[in-house]
Amino acid sequence: MEFIPSICPGCCINCGLYIVRDEDGGIRIDYRKSSSVNEGKLCRFGVELGDLYSQEHLKATVNGKEVDFNTAKKEALKRLKKTDPRSTGFLAMGNSTNEEIRAFKKLAGELGIRNIDCGLSKQILNVPEAARNYLTAGVPLREIEQAEKILLISFNPENYPLIIRRLLRAERNGAELLKVGSGEPYVGRGAIIVSELAPTSDPASIRQIIEEADDTATILFMKPYANLNGAIRLGFYGFDLIEAIRSDEIKSLFLLDPPPGYEDIFHDLELLVVQSDHESEVTEMADITLPSPRFFERRGTVVNVEGDVLPVGGDSGAGVEIPSKIIFP
Repeated sequence: MEFIPSICPGCCINCGLYIVRDEDGGIRIDYRKSSSVNEGKLCRFGVELGDLYSQEHLKATVNGKEVDFNTAKKEALKRLKKTDPRSTGFLAMGNSTNEEIRAFKKLAGELGIRNIDCGLSKQILNVPEAARNYLTAGVPLREIEQAEKILLISFNPENYPLIIRRLLRAERNGAELLKVGSGEPYVGRGAIIVSELAPTSDPASIRQIIEEADDTATILFMKPYANLNGAIRLGFYGFDLIEAIRSDEIKSLFLLDPPPGYEDIFHDLELLVVQSDHESEVTEMADITLPSPRFFERRGTVVNVEGDVLPVGGDSGAGVEIPSKIIFP
């Protein structure tokens, strides 16, 4: 039996846990009490993470037929080079390591493709450049427990169960806890403001939160995927790909580690290349699939909600090598 220290890819908290590999190859999750960010606790997603890692590993395919990796890689490069860069996009929605996102961005640049997005471009670009540091500012979760006033602005704590424990402790410590809807007035002075930055977030509301917070307020934007903080800090944004796909402006797409819930928008693409670690509805509709290591197997880092750079825990660099080998075989 093997215990592998790792982190949960379920959201930006990046809870510490152990991946347990049984002698028969089975995978289950165990609690990692030494992890300060979650103090050994896990939400249901984390507890059931072994089921995700036990899914069928993605195979290299071209037009639905299994091929060796080199064939898929060469075909991906061949077809991407034939596309019009103006109608081609690279989408990485924060389920990858910093190193993978950086290599992915470099590949887009080498191919002359400027349409890159982490799913948050429309929200990020609506915030003045000088204020974008607020979007990824790390806040130690212990500060929530010690706060005197907490404002939850258009934020549902149930989407981030580990935050609920911090909020309950804050209330027991005497904190004033207020829920504020979008557009409702509030006084943020001296408060910790908790909101969510997600692909569905209203860009105007995100900007308003930043503009109305005074110098004494602390802003914490929770994010639904493991490494959106890293993607933003690496500059992986600039074009609203999701909307452009829906409006038929984008015809070809290279998709990195797609999350569930967006399957409906990829059906009508002329070219869909997917790099992922497991089979899904999206990989089934892809023209070309390129298999990555499972998240816990990857050698790389993410940036969590507290602003810490955390190692994923694996030793495979294959996820970084895939985009690198496409352009530099």
